[in-house]
Amino acid sequence: MLVQWRLADQDGVMIARQASAIYTLACHGPLLMSGTHSGVFSVFDTVSRDLVSHLQADTSPVFDIAFFNGLVLLATGHGSLLVLDQDFSLVKRVRLSEKSLRRIEPVGERIAVSGSEGIIWILDAGFDTVSRFQAHSTSVFAMAHSPLSGTLLSGGRDALLKLFRDNELLTTIPAHLLHIHGIALNHDESLYLTCSMDKTIKLWHAPDNALLKVIDFTKYGGHTSSVNKILWFDKNKFISCSDDRTLKCFEIQQK
Repeated sequence: MLVQWRLADQDGVMIARQASAIYTLACHGPLLMSGTHSGVFSVFDTVSRDLVSHLQADTSPVFDIAFFNGLVLLATGHGSLLVLDQDFSLVKRVRLSEKSLRRIEPVGERIAVSGSEGIIWILDAGFDTVSRFQAHSTSVFAMAHSPLSGTLLSGGRDALLKLFRDNELLTTIPAHLLHIHGIALNHDESLYLTCSMDKTIKLWHAPDNALLKVIDFTKYGGHTSSVNKILWFDKNKFISCSDDRTLKCFEIQQK
């Protein structure tokens, strides 16, 4: 189910029900895009709730959706990066791996793509591979880019948080006990969050990567199961979602 929520309301509004599990969402203005387990890419108007576009993009799951230079990019389970134009028609298929691609992150004029082999590919604006490097020993589920510092953050199945600049490893942090599913920088890049299968969300101070807070169920009313996604709502508020079937909004009160 695709459901739209307002922070002040307990009840959401159904936008659509899709035929298979939804693995990823992305918003672009009033348009909401989804990718499913069965490889379907759909676009909905969140105002009218009409279906704008529906494409059987692949026969494998769509794991991520990103926007780059007016194009829509899809990461698929068959190891291909799909490039769609503004009309949501397929214009290019770039095969990068024999295994799943998991995350797409724009990095200035280039794109970083991570996969289940633990590799991160750096592609140029024409979607040719500029470089590739072994970032983790296994799947890279999460990435975030800091334009201010030029740093690329990554995390995945090995529960390690890593920071790179120009493909060179800067720091490795044993950040969680289990898989890292998400990394998100706040609006001014002073803070970032990581979330994990270990049921916790962690708040970090971006300039020195110091751990500021561990948000768990016992102390802060966090989640009781794997935390799968985090999204900054504004400078001090973020939203998280979990396998415990809850959405939660937290406010950070900085001293």
